[in-house]
Amino acid sequence: MSSKKDELAKQKRLAERQRLEKKKILVQITDEIQKLQYEIAHVKAKNTKIYLLRNLNISLRFMQMIAPYVLTASITFGIFAALGDIPFYRNDIKKKLETKKELDSLGSIHYYRQYNYFDNANATLTYTSKWYKGNDGLYARTIKTYSLDDISEETITKILSDMDNASLEDIFGSPIDVMQESKNNLTKEELNENDYLQAVMYDEDANDYIYVKQSTDNNILFTVLWIFLTAFAELVPAGIRQSSSFDFDTCVAKIKEKYPVVDVKMLKKKLEIKQDNYDRLTRQ
Repeated sequence: MSSKKDELAKQKRLAERQRLEKKKILVQITDEIQKLQYEIAHVKAKNTKIYLLRNLNISLRFMQMIAPYVLTASITFGIFAALGDIPFYRNDIKKKLETKKELDSLGSIHYYRQYNYFDNANATLTYTSKWYKGNDGLYARTIKTYSLDDISEETITKILSDMDNASLEDIFGSPIDVMQESKNNLTKEELNENDYLQAVMYDEDANDYIYVKQSTDNNILFTVLWIFLTAFAELVPAGIRQSSSFDFDTCVAKIKEKYPVVDVKMLKKKLEIKQDNYDRLTRQ
């Protein structure tokens, strides 16, 4: 009789343990179901956050990849800007007043002024001889041009006023250009012309200037030049990048692995399994 009571008590304790274990499992499954339901309800917000984190980290890696190239382009851009030629932008160009002065031994003086550079703006002194008739029957005269570098205007004026006593070779050295002009006929005025000197000098007024827009063609030219020089300069960071351990594609793959996107279909499948398990346990 005692043995039968002991067996019943044992079975009762076993049933109680099973009931408590089942209750524990049901509580655990209920928590998991609620968690899955929450994740499914908020999957869009969670994936948005994951995408933001992904894109942020990928953007940082992208910046790391292009930083040397951006720095190189910025340096060349800064050099061009410092020189007054900003690529892709028509700059305001400062034009100083330039003066071209022509004076000769005949007492004539001419001034030409413009807010732009004169072509071949080199100060020169030109000697033009009298016309003479050559053996070929043509009239000819000789034109010699001397450089006026580092010669003061006062000195030039004295030479023009007293050209008969001036030895041009002694003062200026050898001419930089010698030309002979020939004609078959001369006017009476040309036949009576004496030899003469003409000086051409240039001056710049730094206090008198205007600003004008850079021409489109000029800006395009400098922009193309900047692109060409920048592309050439980019070979330096490209060479350094080749020897480094940085690999953008590998970094992106690791970021995507670190921040995986939540698969809502997988969550719903897990929820379905958990609910089936819960239903099965509650029917027992």
